Amino acid sequence: HAALGAGALALLSLAIDEHGPSDARVAQHCVRALGNLAFRSDVARLRIGAHDAAAQSSATPGARGAIEVVVDALQRAADAADDAAAGAACVALTNVAHNCEGNRALMTERGVLDALLASMAAFPGVCLLQRQACWLMLTLAASNAVVEAIIASGGVGALLAAMVNCPRDASVQHFGLWAITNLGWA
Repeated sequence: HAALGAGALALLSLAIDEHGPSDARVAQHCVRALGNLAFRSDVARLRIGAHDAAAQSSATPGARGAIEVVVDALQRAADAADDAAAGAACVALTNVAHNCEGNRALMTERGVLDALLASMAAFPGVCLLQRQACWLMLTLAASNAVVEAIIASGGVGALLAAMVNCPRDASVQHFGLWAITNLGWA
């Protein structure tokens, strides 16, 4: 993933931030690109987290990192009733959070749980989105500190609702139960 330098992350973050409110398609492709870069690459995940942390501590006004802009894209998708964009954001965040305790903590600080629960509530019968949301929740629940936040925010109820609303979708049932199992281990 040589393409994953600070410049590439800055460009993706800027494109998501700049085009998200006006052109959901461009933002969605950038979100997918970020998720693809993080897929199966612990090094890429660490770079994404470092980029986000650096943007947060930057003296540049309005500087935002990749994690923060994808969390915001997830919230915008829920608000705009765009289940495809919400699903893309869930997948990207899942890939960025996988095997990366630091990124799960950053996501939680950036409001991922509120955005995730809003997306799950906005699309109760969209099983593909519910599957992706349950998958993100189970990945976040791999961190004990995040487990407490998930429970406190109502994540268990959201998981149960997804499973009730998508009773015939084996993936929703699988990822929902797995997430609940992860929550029980803490």
